[in-house]
Amino acid sequence: FMKEIIRLFQFFIFIFVWPYSKIVSFRTKRRCVPPVTNPLLMRSGQELADMIRNQKVTCTEVVLAFITRMQIVNPIINGIVQDCFENAINQAKLVDDMIRNNPDPKYWEINKPLLGVPLTVKECLAVSGMSHNAGRIIPEQRIAKKDAEAVVNLKSAGAIPIAVTNTPELCYFWETYNRKTGLTKNPYDVQRTAGGSSGGECALLGAGASVIGLGSDVVGSGRLPAHFCGVFGHKPSSHIISNEGHIPMSSDEEWHDFLVIAPLSTHAVDLPIMLTAAAPQISKVLNLDEPVDLTKIKVFYLEEQKTLLTSKIHSDIKEAVRNSAFHFKQYGVEPEKAYINKFDNSLEALCTIMMRMKAPNNVFQRSEDTQDFSFLDVFREVILDTLGCSKFHTYTVFYGFTKKMSELLPKTYEKNMRGLKEELTKYFEELLGTNGVLIMPVFFDTAHKHYRMYYKFTNVIYMSIANLLGIPATVCPAGLTRTGMPFGIQIIANKNQDRLTLAVAKELEKAFGGWLPPQGGQPMNVDNVV
Repeated sequence: FMKEIIRLFQFFIFIFVWPYSKIVSFRTKRRCVPPVTNPLLMRSGQELADMIRNQKVTCTEVVLAFITRMQIVNPIINGIVQDCFENAINQAKLVDDMIRNNPDPKYWEINKPLLGVPLTVKECLAVSGMSHNAGRIIPEQRIAKKDAEAVVNLKSAGAIPIAVTNTPELCYFWETYNRKTGLTKNPYDVQRTAGGSSGGECALLGAGASVIGLGSDVVGSGRLPAHFCGVFGHKPSSHIISNEGHIPMSSDEEWHDFLVIAPLSTHAVDLPIMLTAAAPQISKVLNLDEPVDLTKIKVFYLEEQKTLLTSKIHSDIKEAVRNSAFHFKQYGVEPEKAYINKFDNSLEALCTIMMRMKAPNNVFQRSEDTQDFSFLDVFREVILDTLGCSKFHTYTVFYGFTKKMSELLPKTYEKNMRGLKEELTKYFEELLGTNGVLIMPVFFDTAHKHYRMYYKFTNVIYMSIANLLGIPATVCPAGLTRTGMPFGIQIIANKNQDRLTLAVAKELEKAFGGWLPPQGGQPMNVDNVV
């Protein structure tokens, strides 16, 4: 019965949102960012670090190449909240001096594997001296006093932050826009969304203006923009990378079961390097240095699972899932079709558990205490939002409404949802074991026109299952449609088996081409289609 109500609710949203989206799109000329012309921008972070430490290129040249690209594309896609170009150039010069003083590349490879590689960071993560407000207008400004733990670790590995990137207000939506920085656009077609909430990160990566980035993922907010912008994104197993320094944050320990810091990149090879660098001690439990024998893995695939809450999967995405799975036949692996029992209840379970925990940062709180708001505060803002008078976005207001409504649910309902979580955990443990991967869609379609996620949001069910279970999921670009829009597929494994999803992503990158940057001008038919 609940699913029927949600579908009816989506239909009413569609009636209002679709015409508005058409008007916004009509007012925007359809185009993509100019093509990449500097070959340094096509390199992986690993390659750039190797070139820098072997003095084949200076760190200053690399940093300036990405700064120049950002200056070209950001006026088009609006992915940057604040840059730190001057500081990055100074850091690059210091790196060049360090290498001249100690020209031993092996030393730098071991001690600083990302030395000199430019890094972009989602604004919800603290970078010292930079904006750290997660797209909010209240407070008007918030500057990070210190780096988030993951940022500290990546800087220790040699990475150089050059910008913090746009996010929806408090990261509470799957499209990236707010009243502070504005709307982030897809680099392949500015009439379309970059996704969210790590939309600023992935838009810059897809445009070739960044090579590695830090996002975050709760209910797919790192993977969806990676899929929409044609880049790699990894949702690690829970409790690997520290969430310290992230906004929003909850005092509830269970929050960390669902929220993860997500490495993002244009090349698959950089994901395990970033994961190891971001969590140098804890990541050892993942055995990332242990080679994966592709002849000994089990491959399952899910092209589509039809439910009342999901839309029909794009034919190119279905074909990419199938082709990716059957690619491993050359290794003697026979792919098997999977069906996830109670799949359509996984999003319901995740939302129920998250809404029943202690609230993270929200627009209603009256003090630093994130629990300090009432139903009356929420109700007042809902009325203002309905009248178009709220200071906040509909999606953040809706969070407060659903949070308060969830408190009215009987405890037996939550107990049933937790039981479902355990049931799904057991299913995946039995299906995949310690050597299995599941290849499946990220989302049902490529990037849509702006604001349409309001009536398509239930399709995040393909991503939410990984957050619910705390298991790893890697998004791998799978090609371009005939209209030039990128899309990806998702590789899932059991908890702490991240090395499997990362190895499979690396193999599929070799097989299908990985990141294919925008070609410039009008989005058009392309030769490289799936």
